[in-house]
Amino acid sequence: MPSQPLIDASIDALLGPPRHVLPTAWQTMPWRNGGGRTHELLKLGESALGFTLRVSIAEVQADGPFSRFDGVNRALLLLSGAGMTLTWSNGEQTTLTPEAPLVAFPGEEAPENVLLSGPTTDLNVMTDRAALSAQVILCPPGPITAPLTLLLRPAVVGGEALPALTLLVRAAPALCDAPTAAILLSSCV
Repeated sequence: MPSQPLIDASIDALLGPPRHVLPTAWQTMPWRNGGGRTHELLKLGESALGFTLRVSIAEVQADGPFSRFDGVNRALLLLSGAGMTLTWSNGEQTTLTPEAPLVAFPGEEAPENVLLSGPTTDLNVMTDRAALSAQVILCPPGPITAPLTLLLRPAVVGGEALPALTLLVRAAPALCDAPTAAILLSSCV
């Protein structure tokens, strides 16, 4: 589990005030290729790419290519489902499963996705690589210390009951009784 990170002033300004992003507040949009839909939890910063940081949850319902995002770094965490195999432009493959649920890659890669056994739900963290980098770490129940934390199941955080998939933004250090995905951020400027 990550120790209390030091948040530099640019990340602090980007994240804004502490808050919870509940599933009822998500912005949902279908994919252009019809293979799923995205729930946008957080989109911050202005850059030529349209964001500095974007956190979303995708419902992947069919095989197909990922969208290309030039200048972006991506981290993908399998949240539910049997998983998927990603085939990269060089022919190599990465299989995401509940036992090996994480992958990070440059947005210029648009791997072909083949679902292993039905739909999946995935956390997708994207950053403008010229300004910010992100790392996703799975954490057991315990203290919340990361600047961004996704609750992986319903949880009590600091005495407050919250639904699964709530995103905590700049949460005060508190105990959480559920596993989480900590999103650590580093400024690149």
